[in-house]
Amino acid sequence: LKIGSLVFVSPSPAIGADGTIYVATEDGTFHAISDDGDTGREKWSYKISAFWPMIKSSPVIAADGKIYVGDSEGILYAFEPEQDADDVKPKWIFETKTGSAIRATPAIGDDGTIYLGSEDGNLYVLDSSGQLQWKFDAKDPISSTPVIGSDGTIYIKTHSELYAFAPQQAADDVSPKWSAEFGYAVTYATPIVDANGILYVGTHDGNLYAIDSAGNMRWSFQTGGSIISSAAIGADGTIYVGSNDEHLYAIGQVDINAPTNVTANAGERSVQLVWETVSDASAYAIYMATGSEPPDTKDLSNWKQLNDEPLKDTSWLVDELKAGTKYWFAVQAVTEGNSRSQLSAPVSATPYAVVKAVNDLNTLEISKHITSEQLAQ
Repeated sequence: LKIGSLVFVSPSPAIGADGTIYVATEDGTFHAISDDGDTGREKWSYKISAFWPMIKSSPVIAADGKIYVGDSEGILYAFEPEQDADDVKPKWIFETKTGSAIRATPAIGDDGTIYLGSEDGNLYVLDSSGQLQWKFDAKDPISSTPVIGSDGTIYIKTHSELYAFAPQQAADDVSPKWSAEFGYAVTYATPIVDANGILYVGTHDGNLYAIDSAGNMRWSFQTGGSIISSAAIGADGTIYVGSNDEHLYAIGQVDINAPTNVTANAGERSVQLVWETVSDASAYAIYMATGSEPPDTKDLSNWKQLNDEPLKDTSWLVDELKAGTKYWFAVQAVTEGNSRSQLSAPVSATPYAVVKAVNDLNTLEISKHITSEQLAQ
């Protein structure tokens, strides 16, 4: 069936309960097509804009049959499935009033609530009649579809953060349950959530992260290239994800604990780390940071991994450190399949320098990094 002069059809079609196919073309036209067996028949079409806005989001169908589609001018259209072909009209429209594109497909809750992400950085929450209930400004474009967990939690992903929201919010006091920042920009791919509330998010650093419903990283899996498509979950819980390293990965369910009882003992320009063995771990990764307080262990961009090769032991000597500087350390357990735990609770230590005795104290120059207590030692 030829549906226009452009052969480029915008993202995925949606199929109604009666088999009607709803698809948008890049010239800004929305089509309803009947599958008549050997051929398709256009039931109706609607020109969303005469200015070629290029529809970039896939349509979605609610339980009551309404079809929703957003355009590149920041407008969401709601259509009833049955239309007079000579007089097609939207049921209603919602304008973001910012003019920013709607790239992400809306998500529909069980009660008909519509969760709409926009390139203007806002999550818009509408009722089934198109009335705004509340919105949240993430201050970063939302290019992937919001995800709704089995408990009703709504998850949105910007280009750098993941947010979780309770479905009910006071319009004048919207706040997320939690947020998780990623050191490397996440991609347009929509996260997926399993029956246990674990989210799987791919990023440009090549990691697939598993994050629980409280916002804690359960594990990560390193591939050799950016992950720019959504993962999929098999019936047995296996996670399948493609990477720009030209591989498809099948990842078994892994829930490896972070190392515990990590200790850091300061030495002369060095720190000795020791921790307990983690069951199912084949190796460990050591991370270091500086500062008066430890960085967020969910954001690895503020941590430096010290060992390039897998570490089999449960101890590590970090040397060539600066005396008088406070260092933070955390340890990560790694499985044979390269799945990773979250970081351990951070521990700190301040290396010292040994000052040799001299006969003439007037000639002694003491580094500003050495405390009087260290000097007394």
